[in-house]
Amino acid sequence: MNIFFVRHTEVDKVASDWIAGKTDVGLTQKGKEQATTLAESLSKHVSFDHIFSSPLSRCQHLAAELKKQTQKDYVVDERLAELDFGEWEGKRLNLLYEQNPNMDLFSPPGGESIEQLCDRVFSFWEEVILNLKAKHVLVVAHGGTNSALMMKLTNTPKEKFWDLIQSYGGVNEIEVSSHGKIDVKRLNDVTFL
Repeated sequence: MNIFFVRHTEVDKVASDWIAGKTDVGLTQKGKEQATTLAESLSKHVSFDHIFSSPLSRCQHLAAELKKQTQKDYVVDERLAELDFGEWEGKRLNLLYEQNPNMDLFSPPGGESIEQLCDRVFSFWEEVILNLKAKHVLVVAHGGTNSALMMKLTNTPKEKFWDLIQSYGGVNEIEVSSHGKIDVKRLNDVTFL
């Protein structure tokens, strides 16, 4: 089985300068165009058996474009939402750094920790993905969500979480053999845009 974890496309400029997390922010016009291009490219490349999406509109827009291309409905799963940044939601990251240069980037106050995000996303992987009888699955999610999954699957240490860059429209492809062997085929591939 091949699973494609894709990050949503470009969000509103204000949202890209501020921490959006679980806040529902829209796509730019460019992001909407990218979603159409990405859906067309991916559906020409692979015939997907299942499509899943985060509940946030920036992901559901791409899932809806994929539905147009594939005529397959998508399933929304809450576990695919972005990291809950708690008190940091709506704030500028650079200002947070200035105010507290030693802040713990792994546990936002009032939000969820990186470990909690990893557990949430990995529960989706174990309970949904690994129980599918499918050849190709597509999941539309977020930078943090996709990084959490890649971190768990590749045994990357928590300290490297923020190094797992996920570009807008970046595609991660994971192959799971019939014996359960996991092989990362693509990591943050933006050639489909």
